[in-house]
Amino acid sequence: MPSPTGPVFHLDVDPDATAGVVHLRLTDEQRRQLGAHQVRLADHGAALWQGLFDTRSYVRYYTGVHVTGQPATAEDLLARLGVFLGQSVLGTEITAKLAAGVRQRTLLVKMPPTREDQPENDRLAAAFARVPWEIARPADGAQALYENNLVVRMESPVPTPADAPPLEGDEPLRVLLVFAEAPGSRPLAMRLEREQLLKLFYDDVMPDRRVAVDVLCHGATRKALRDSVREASGYHIVHWSGHGHQNLLELAGEDGGRDRLSGPALVRLFAEAGGFIPQLVFLSACLSGALVGVRDWAALAAVLRDGDAATRKAEPEDLGEAIAGQPGYTGTALALLGAGVPQVVAMRYEVGDAYARDLAGLFYRRLLADSNSKDPASALALARRELLDQPASSYHPVDHATPLLFGGALGPLSVPRGRSAALASRRPQPQPLLPGSHELDRPAELVGRGEPLSRLRECLEEGNPPVVLVQGLAGLGKTALAAEAVHLWHRRFDGVFAFQSKPLPLPLDDFLRRLDERLALHSRAYRELCDERPNARIHLPAGTLLSGDARWQAMRDNLLEALRTERLLLVLDNFETHLETVPGKEGYACADPEWDRLLRHLAENLPGSGSRLLVTSRHRPAALAASKNVIRLPLGPLPMAEAMLFLQGNEALSRLARGNEEDRKLALRLLKVSRGHPLILTRLGALAGDRQALAQALENLETRGLDRLPDVFATHLSDADRERERTYLEDVAVGAVDL
Repeated sequence: MPSPTGPVFHLDVDPDATAGVVHLRLTDEQRRQLGAHQVRLADHGAALWQGLFDTRSYVRYYTGVHVTGQPATAEDLLARLGVFLGQSVLGTEITAKLAAGVRQRTLLVKMPPTREDQPENDRLAAAFARVPWEIARPADGAQALYENNLVVRMESPVPTPADAPPLEGDEPLRVLLVFAEAPGSRPLAMRLEREQLLKLFYDDVMPDRRVAVDVLCHGATRKALRDSVREASGYHIVHWSGHGHQNLLELAGEDGGRDRLSGPALVRLFAEAGGFIPQLVFLSACLSGALVGVRDWAALAAVLRDGDAATRKAEPEDLGEAIAGQPGYTGTALALLGAGVPQVVAMRYEVGDAYARDLAGLFYRRLLADSNSKDPASALALARRELLDQPASSYHPVDHATPLLFGGALGPLSVPRGRSAALASRRPQPQPLLPGSHELDRPAELVGRGEPLSRLRECLEEGNPPVVLVQGLAGLGKTALAAEAVHLWHRRFDGVFAFQSKPLPLPLDDFLRRLDERLALHSRAYRELCDERPNARIHLPAGTLLSGDARWQAMRDNLLEALRTERLLLVLDNFETHLETVPGKEGYACADPEWDRLLRHLAENLPGSGSRLLVTSRHRPAALAASKNVIRLPLGPLPMAEAMLFLQGNEALSRLARGNEEDRKLALRLLKVSRGHPLILTRLGALAGDRQALAQALENLETRGLDRLPDVFATHLSDADRERERTYLEDVAVGAVDL
């Protein structure tokens, strides 16, 4: 019976390493032969085989080389490989069948199973499994197969079990988004990908589909992954974003170092945690779909560096030697298939961050949000088609040949219709989070900060010290860090109560009164407690039953009891306004001693509860300095790698960095002057549209120092705003110079 998404072709690849020949056979769904071809490896140059077995590296290496009398572009090289693949490898008969028509078609590539007595064949088969068949072209100037609605699906060489149960009744389809950061790895724009995917799920999927989405980020360890799977009782879809290494995925280790997880180990982790095996895994990780580890092809192709690489020939043994040292079938995707995952989307090569991010968003939109949900193969084909239609400069040409679908045929996922109950927990409650202010809203931009956020995530878990102090100089992003933590992990708490002490300190009496009012509106448990015992309120009016020290002590005890009764997150932002100006031996005392007493009381007595106190301050409060129940997270400037990420994520600065040589020099000067300070980067980025103004600002800061910040950035404001800005920037400048 024909597939509802179009015909399915079967391509059998049978290598004979002894003869140096590969046999290819194309059949239809009934296994009737449609075409056949055999290719002799020695008849074609080693560089062309390099291009098919390791396309990304080949294109990167030869871009700009004079291949046909003029410098080759990436597009030229990819097109040339496509013609070679279509005419010389697949052959004209097979390619013509695959290229015919415009309806979506699937090419199911079947590789022979491995045999211990034929290791050379295994290695050659694994090399051909890596070939990007969808780039094939019938002729020079013709469309590539993936531009003509052909989807390639790779089947495992060994039978794959399927252990993903169907949804039952109104059970939501559960999705886990994993953003794995390993210490010391190159930082990725994971936050941007995470926010785009969450917006898609919350805005376009969950209002009409019963889907629940969880996020694991900043400290994605095996334990954290196991805990997430156990708590959710398994996930139907897993999206994994991070670095990949052939058949290993990179994540954080429990000891603070790097950990690498194999495909089978990932599946075992799901099984041991009591969850079923996912139906679909999307590996947005470089090399996760790699099927063979190709060694340094540059050494192999050294003889081809001069002259026309298309006409030079390599001796057969050169190619054989290159393949001989390679393993058989490898790769996280195949390992997941072998362990029971029915379908996997993975990346053959390294992939651009922007392409991987946009591909994932379009894939899930077609898979889950369309009025008629698509099967994974169709969703991937449509997503790639949409990205192909983007301006040519948006992505690297090889990116379009990088995603690959593994596994058996799978129809659209069965997702119950109706509004998802998980929408109720999208935002921290009660709302608004900070009445009259947007300081603790989800930050529009936050780059890097993976390490402090990982530590902050641990601090918010039960069993750890209950008080967290985020301390850093002006402009470093303490409030943004606290806001990010609140919006990521508010689901661990029954309520989030945030207070801002900016520009003026918040009197303790007002703080307790406001907290009492908000808690009474939000918490049934607190209302019932106060109805039974009116004197158990967090705020007791002065001069009633109690006064003086007895009243303050009672309110401290009542607050502690409320925090022990429920899991509450209490946030005190910009607490430095409460502190005296002259420090003591252990830090700064509060101007109002009652604040000191309250902080000490909570630090001493909160352990064992599920509640947490999060304080941000430029200076260390003395009341929190000595307690073992307080974790201090010092916040410094962005490391250079994260500052570069900031630059790439800022539209104006990114254009500057991608500009001509003079623009790039300007961007490097900007990074050097900013010293990784987020606020200075932001302010300089605002000038990036005017090269002359930016150059002048940089010159002022380079020649006169960062103490010129107020003069550079406070010039276009009203008198009142200029004075406030000057005071703030003077504080920033002093801190930046100290750093």
